[in-house]
Amino acid sequence: MTRIAIATQGKHVSPHFGHCDGFTLADIEQGTVRNRSFLPSPPHQPGLLPVLLSEHNVNTVIAGGMGSGAIELFRERDISVMTGVKDSVENTLAAYAEGRLESSGEECSDHHFSDACHHD
Repeated sequence: MTRIAIATQGKHVSPHFGHCDGFTLADIEQGTVRNRSFLPSPPHQPGLLPVLLSEHNVNTVIAGGMGSGAIELFRERDISVMTGVKDSVENTLAAYAEGRLESSGEECSDHHFSDACHHD
């Protein structure tokens, strides 16, 4: 079984995991989505989300984009990261469960002083 966390904004994958409404958590077992829930995002604090999602036994994080520092923090906790996903949460869950979700490896690099991403 694999537990995934999808950075969620409304009904879609958030373009930036650090500024999402929360995370759709789901267990994937033998191509089936099980035990789906929603975890609201805590107030923004650098380095908190990898710890929080690790405490929820997440194996994979899915987002539109993520900074290289956050990616490294997830890797240190043996949590894989899939980025560049631009779809609804429903379609993303189905694609992951079926083994056809692909990561573009997109990293956010335009954080400057506002810590905001600018995605198309």
